[in-house]
Amino acid sequence: MEFPLDFPDVKGSQSITLIPGEALFVLGPNGSGKSRLLHRWFAAHAHQAERISAHRYGLFEERGIDLTSASRASTGEQTKKYDVARASLWHDHWPTQRMAVALFDLVASENQRSRTVAEAVDNDDNTQVETAKATKSPLKTLNRLLRISNLRFTVSIVSNDNIVAISEKGIAYPLAQLSDGERNAIFITAKVLTAKDGTLLLIDEPERHLHRSIISPLLTALFAEKSQCAFVISTHEVMLPIDNADKKVLLVRSCETNTDGEVITWDTDFVTSTIPDEDLLRKILGSRRKVLFTEGDDKKSIDVPLYSILFPDVSVIAKGSCRGVENAVIGIRSASQVHWVSAFGIIDSDGRSPADITLFEEKKIYAVPAYSIESIYYHPDVQAIVAKAKEKSLGGSAVAMLEKAKQDTLKELQRHKVRMCERVAEKVIRDQILNNLPGQPEIVSRKAVSINVDIEQHVQAEIQKYDTLMKLGDVGLLIVRYPVRETGVLNVIASALEFTSTQKYQSAVITVLGDDKGALDRVRTMFGRLYTDLMS
Repeated sequence: MEFPLDFPDVKGSQSITLIPGEALFVLGPNGSGKSRLLHRWFAAHAHQAERISAHRYGLFEERGIDLTSASRASTGEQTKKYDVARASLWHDHWPTQRMAVALFDLVASENQRSRTVAEAVDNDDNTQVETAKATKSPLKTLNRLLRISNLRFTVSIVSNDNIVAISEKGIAYPLAQLSDGERNAIFITAKVLTAKDGTLLLIDEPERHLHRSIISPLLTALFAEKSQCAFVISTHEVMLPIDNADKKVLLVRSCETNTDGEVITWDTDFVTSTIPDEDLLRKILGSRRKVLFTEGDDKKSIDVPLYSILFPDVSVIAKGSCRGVENAVIGIRSASQVHWVSAFGIIDSDGRSPADITLFEEKKIYAVPAYSIESIYYHPDVQAIVAKAKEKSLGGSAVAMLEKAKQDTLKELQRHKVRMCERVAEKVIRDQILNNLPGQPEIVSRKAVSINVDIEQHVQAEIQKYDTLMKLGDVGLLIVRYPVRETGVLNVIASALEFTSTQKYQSAVITVLGDDKGALDRVRTMFGRLYTDLMS
């Protein structure tokens, strides 16, 4: 048995085939068209499919199950007929009746098993008894799955085939008193357990009312319990497919509709396998097609806000160190199974040589066109953008603020001249040593190798460059070339532009760039080839 899941995609007609035992996660943000896709597939397979609207709000009746066999059959036909209709996408009829049907079917399955066991005993047929006993009790299975899913209650059938919840202390109470999540856990589990073998089960946003610590183990257990069925799960919880790494994933980016609101095409990427780094996988599954890895961390990085506003169609992900950026970019670009992502990286220049920068660019990793990202935030051109915006909104003189920032910067940098030059010379010296390390030919020859580095010469050469820039008052090149973040320069610039902290100045940079497209474009040009490659 196969379930072909067809749909029109911007890349052409697409089809994913599921067989019993397989599951497909449909992952995407709100409004991307996930529910419309599930509706399309349910309509195509309605005769052998069950739709489980786990994202909708459902209630159990206080009085318990209020259905007869006839009303259950009628309600089932009505809900399935309605679920095929387009209106079911935004409105759910009979939410309480759907919950009642799930409970009715659970009780009916339990009673059927009991009758089968009783009949085997009455017939004194030991073989039939053992076969009947081997059939799992739906109710016991449901309670076992609730325990696996970290839910601290069980359910039990009482008089008149009603079901009640039983607390850990043994206190019984109506299912209507359960929380939204607990009710949905019972609803989902009961629907899946009572589905006929060979059913296509479509579950819409099961995480809506359930924490990942509950829904993730529950889904995993349901997949194993009903391996005779096929599953499609719509979700925007990235961790659900990661927790089930052997399952298929369809990333839904967006959909295009006609004037009647009907979907013409979806924009999707089909993921057939995953990568071992769970943290990286979590980030790229929830990302756009283009990803820019940067240094720093998610919570404290000043790189992420700037790059996110400079490159709005790119997902920016912090990976800590330069090595972390390099490993992420190379890992994704070399993994054919991550074909849906184009990975790029950006790292601080840190005084790297042009040859090193070229080698990195060949790997699609680009150096900030300055010593570090702070050199972009505090570049005179960016200072001017912020000062003019402040003048326009709050008054004052942008020219005066910028002149003060320049003079204060030069004064502060004069205090740190020797250390700044030593830091830049340090990188040059290290590169010289590394470039002269003995290779295999020298080792084979056993000849002595000496590496002579005139440290004083390198430092003095850098001091001469520094003095020249200071004499010219070229604050731009000084900020770009030297690690000014290791001095008080950032503070004096923020203060000169009348900000109480560097954090507030940096926030102002982001705000201004968000409001001024011309300013945004000017800063983008600082990044040269990176911007060109990202936008191509």
